Amino acid sequence: MLSLQVLTLCLWPLTSLGSKCVRWAKEGHLLFYGNTRISPIGISIPLEFVQTKVPWKNGDIAPFVGSRKGGDTKEYTFGPGDERDYFKLYARHRVALTQRKGGWDASRHAEIMACGTVPRFKGLSG
Repeated sequence: MLSLQVLTLCLWPLTSLGSKCVRWAKEGHLLFYGNTRISPIGISIPLEFVQTKVPWKNGDIAPFVGSRKGGDTKEYTFGPGDERDYFKLYARHRVALTQRKGGWDASRHAEIMACGTVPRFKGLSG
């Protein structure tokens, strides 16, 4: 039997929650952003790439290795057969640069955290 662990990352303003926060209407049922209902998504990562403890870091900031916009694979640094190298790059660094492309719901953000690395989001205000 496969045991699943869930990592939830919440970014809240430190001063107040304000009217633009994501909130549950009823715990575990309806999620809202302002008055807009949000349908949660699931992101999966192969267990072999999830670190059980923070690995030794020999770099500070991993570069952004994707394309500037969603779906444009010509700019990718890593190809389909380079998964191990991709995860090793993130695992070696304390912080990894990332950004919104097609949307904020990118596997890349979860992959960075699975490597024991903190994502730094370009263009995220607040």
